[in-house]
Order: sequence, then C-alpha cells, then structure tokens
Amino acid sequence: MSELELVVERCAGIDVHQARLRVCVRRPGEGRERVEEFATFGTTTPDLLELSEWLSQRGVTHVAMEGTGVYCKPVYYVLEADFDVWLVNAQHVKNVPGRKTDTGDAAWLCRLLEHGLLRKSFVPPREIREIRDLTRYRKALIRGARLGGQPAAQGARGCRRQAGHGGIGHHRCLGPQDARRSGGRHD
Repeated sequence: MSELELVVERCAGIDVHQARLRVCVRRPGEGRERVEEFATFGTTTPDLLELSEWLSQRGVTHVAMEGTGVYCKPVYYVLEADFDVWLVNAQHVKNVPGRKTDTGDAAWLCRLLEHGLLRKSFVPPREIREIRDLTRYRKALIRGARLGGQPAAQGARGCRRQAGHGGIGHHRCLGPQDARRSGGRHD
C-alpha cells in the first residue's frame, strides 16, 4: 500500500463535547516519524485561551473539528484568529467504523486533516455572524413584546443579552431570585 501524501505538517483534531474537548496534535518527529500528542481541555473561555496557547506552542497551523451544533461555536470563535479552523460535517467523518473513543475521534480528525481528506464547511465571516446574532436577538425582543412578556431569547425564558467575546452577544439565564429582583417573570 502506498503512503498518503502529507498536506498539513502541523495540525490538530478536536473532539468537542459540552464540558470538555479532547485534542490530538500531529507534528513532525525524527526522520519521517510523526509525533502524536493528546490533551484534554475544558470549554470555558480561560480553558479555550489555554487551548489556543497550547496549540501555538506546538506550531499548529490547521485545526479540524466536527460541526456538532452549538458546542463547537465558542471553540471556533476563539481559535479562528490564530489558526485555519476547519469545521467539518460529522456525517463525512463518522462513516468509518472503529472510532469509539474521544481520543480516537480526535486522532482520526487529525489524520484526515493532515492528508487533505476533509472538506471544509462554509462558515460565514465574523461580521455576517454578528449581524445574524443581532437580527435574531431583535426578533426575540419583538416577539417578547408582542406576547406581553419578557423576551424568550434563544428559546430560553428569563435570558438577558450581554456583550460578549468579539462582539458576539451571549445570554445569561436568570434564576427565580434574579428574575424577582429585576421585576421579570421566571417560569
């Protein structure tokens, strides 16, 4: 069997979950060897900044992760400034049997990326994403005003809009005590 061409020399694959990320980095070793290194990070902003620093220290240029709903968004937003981030369709990657662990998923994504076997999904530019977020928020406010109650932003009652990283808004859900203090309802 012939060896696949190496397209990306220093890359990372990230298996994204709600509370943690499993990361695999592949880079050159001695001779033709490839060094594979694994780490686990949390999903809070300080954790994501630590991940970015860790990847930079290893000279990573490209990062691949599955586009699995909302969990990949903060990871993408933090890493996009420093790396060529590839959001890939999970269906294109999952067709291979035998990858049953988070470590295996991260390593598989990394190997596919280094050999140029992934297709990058379209992600709108930051400015367009910000406009979309503002439009969605405005619609939620209007819908809430029409219903005569507190806006149900992002589908969660009792959420308030807050300024966030990179101009992208975030929502903070209020507990019953917070809602009472602010005069709002909490269902």
